[in-house]
Amino acid sequence: MEKATGIRPPDLDPPCSFPALLEPVWRWFGELSQCRGNNGYGPLPITYQDMAAWQALTGETPTSEEVRLIMALDGEFFSVRAEREK
Repeated sequence: MEKATGIRPPDLDPPCSFPALLEPVWRWFGELSQCRGNNGYGPLPITYQDMAAWQALTGETPTSEEVRLIMALDGEFFSVRAEREK
């Protein structure tokens, strides 16, 4: 819409700025989420095996707390998805 009209709808702007400290975790979650499996009924959760393969391939080294945050984001992904499907 912005490209077509030259006007940016206010709904496209986030309500607040994103914390810089969480940027790597959010980026990593996005990378892992893009590669998640699907069983034919929908997306599958990100597994520790998925994370281990991603880490080996990318060289990224999240801390244990960052891994827990990624898993929490994945849980929230499924909560939001379930709410939208109701």
